[in-house]
Amino acid sequence: MDSKQSNDNDNGKPVNTISGTMSCDEILAQLCAHGCKEVTHQLNLSRCSQHPALGGSFGDVFSGFLQNNDPVAIKCLRIMVGVDDIEEGKQLKRAAHEIYVWSKIDHPNVLKLIGVAQYQNRIAMVSPWMENGSLGLFLSRHPEVNRYTMCAQIADGVGHLHSRGVTHGDIKPLNILVSNDHIPKLTDFGTSILTLYTLQFTNGSGSGRNITVRYTAPEILQEETKLTTEGDVYALGMTILEAMTGKAPYSDLFEPVILTKILTGARPVRQVQHFPIDDEQANALWNLLGHCWQSDPSCRPTPIEVGDKLRALSYQLELQNDSADETTVSDLTTPEDKENALRKARALRDSVHAHERELSRLESSLLAYGLRIPNTSHPNVPLGPEANARVISTHGPEPILTDNKRDHNELNDLPGMKFFDRDAGVVSSGAGFAYLRGGGALLEVALIAYAMEVAVRRGFEPIIAPDVVRRDAADRCGFIPRDGDVKGEEDAEVRIPEQMYSVQCKHESGESGLVLAGTSEIPLAAMHAQALYNPQTLPYRTVAVGHAFRAEAGARGKDTRGLYRVHQFTKVELFSVTTGETIKHTGSEVNIDKASDHELEYLRELQIELYAGLGIPFRVLDMPSEELGASAHRKYDIEAWMPGRGAWGEISSASNCTDYQSRRLHIRHRHPREDSAATGPLPYAHTLNGTAAAVPRLIVALIENGVKFKEGGDLECLVLPSVLRKYWVGGEKFGEIEICWE
Repeated sequence: MDSKQSNDNDNGKPVNTISGTMSCDEILAQLCAHGCKEVTHQLNLSRCSQHPALGGSFGDVFSGFLQNNDPVAIKCLRIMVGVDDIEEGKQLKRAAHEIYVWSKIDHPNVLKLIGVAQYQNRIAMVSPWMENGSLGLFLSRHPEVNRYTMCAQIADGVGHLHSRGVTHGDIKPLNILVSNDHIPKLTDFGTSILTLYTLQFTNGSGSGRNITVRYTAPEILQEETKLTTEGDVYALGMTILEAMTGKAPYSDLFEPVILTKILTGARPVRQVQHFPIDDEQANALWNLLGHCWQSDPSCRPTPIEVGDKLRALSYQLELQNDSADETTVSDLTTPEDKENALRKARALRDSVHAHERELSRLESSLLAYGLRIPNTSHPNVPLGPEANARVISTHGPEPILTDNKRDHNELNDLPGMKFFDRDAGVVSSGAGFAYLRGGGALLEVALIAYAMEVAVRRGFEPIIAPDVVRRDAADRCGFIPRDGDVKGEEDAEVRIPEQMYSVQCKHESGESGLVLAGTSEIPLAAMHAQALYNPQTLPYRTVAVGHAFRAEAGARGKDTRGLYRVHQFTKVELFSVTTGETIKHTGSEVNIDKASDHELEYLRELQIELYAGLGIPFRVLDMPSEELGASAHRKYDIEAWMPGRGAWGEISSASNCTDYQSRRLHIRHRHPREDSAATGPLPYAHTLNGTAAAVPRLIVALIENGVKFKEGGDLECLVLPSVLRKYWVGGEKFGEIEICWE
């Protein structure tokens, strides 16, 4: 906001006595001395977010509650205090002026400033949290409301500002929030659900402001004059236009073109679908808007006049609707009247059906794009591509030097060693499929049993899950490739992810809608859909044996040979459901603790125990941001050394998906018992997944590291870990090769 009375204060002291070298306490003391109210101690810190819900140029917005359980928005300035910096000092003075002016405003149609506070060592403004969001968002969700009345209330708010000598300077639907009782409230900040565009504070002189061209009067754009009340009326007219039509002024034009039109005196084109030429009320409203857009600012009406006119039009509309209802009932006396009424009813029915189809299409399109939004990343996640992965730890024996003789493809061709057959897989199923034979098949059975034993001993419930899942379940779990596209607007659905197979047969609903699971993570996650857990029962840990189907196999050079990359393989999958964020108090500090962070470490410890038992060289990596996929907040990969390939190869991963999947699958838990004051929506659970055994790659690692050769180069024996011996049903041989248990 901008004030015409910049020196209006209670103590005769100008607000700009505040300087950038002051501490937060000193700044708050100055603001309170000028009539602002400090509410730091009224904040219920245990229920205030530690991470901003929204952010902009000069500040961040946190959600929170007062001690009386009122939800609030905490708007923290992103300005350094206690430093001798000219620019920081200027911004601080502007912000102080903004706070001071806002504190003097008290009107039903202006968002209330509850007070100022110190939050996370920053100056903050505390105001009611507006759950309904901005005006445009509210009207799109509530098309039935009387827009004339709402616009009249907005005009009342602008009129009150002007009566207090305050010019808003940036009136637009985004800066108008709607309360729970459907009352519009002017503000300079967009604090609704994910609608924050800016937290730019305007200064008292009107310079350095951040304006939106399409709502700005030509004289302000042309002359860079001080913000004026007449400019507010121009913007009010544009805001009313958008409220009535659902579209921003000049919505089909780029900003440079809009700027040219406004400066040359052009006005928005009348949209006859919203302002019919033969409609008396539409004509009256269009004329009112025209007066708001007069090129001569002195000819524009006042906000009070605009509000009065809108209320009169609203009253006329209500009378017309009442009259139309009475006429419809009383006129159905002749066959012609009844036929006309039936015809209108059929037309209305067809119109409703058409709008329902359009709504369904738009919702599908919105979902398609929403599914492409990835999870947040943990602060400790390395940034960038795979090359930036950070090695956390290494385990097992020293890696063997690269040796082509140890390549599992070459070993498979040795007499008595045949343990897989890709040629037969090509015949039966196509390229990229393989049969496990003899020792290979027995090694899979042993690895599955070993992995299941370790997991069950660690408290995981054993599960055999379906290999076929609904496509919707895969979508909700985040199995959308980073390069996956979205179809055009006419068919706005998410493409079936490239790495998944679609099932073409019809199920009972008459739709295809099924895919082969890329991992047991999907059916395990879907098993918890719509669940509501008591926090005392969490974490809920499950382990499943299933088949993984990956359509993308066979596109990476040398990996197209052998078992390293195949379309179908057996996998033992770990899955955990934990509570969400937990607030912990340590002295005067309030910390957010995620049970899922601890559970991720638990999964990693289990995996390290499991692979250490196999006696192979392996390492754990903290994967960088570009390798996380859509659902992962943080991911550890485990790679085994494969001397035949001459490279480290991924054999496992563990991911913390936080609430990414649970929000889409509606997995919640009750408030913890110790948080007796907790109210509001039930929190979402967190989900995690990890690989206990990706069988083909473990077979590759075991065989390439385990073969022993005689001095002449002939194969002597295959060393296998003793932990597998009790699960081995093939005697003391792997095919025809002796096994040495170690």
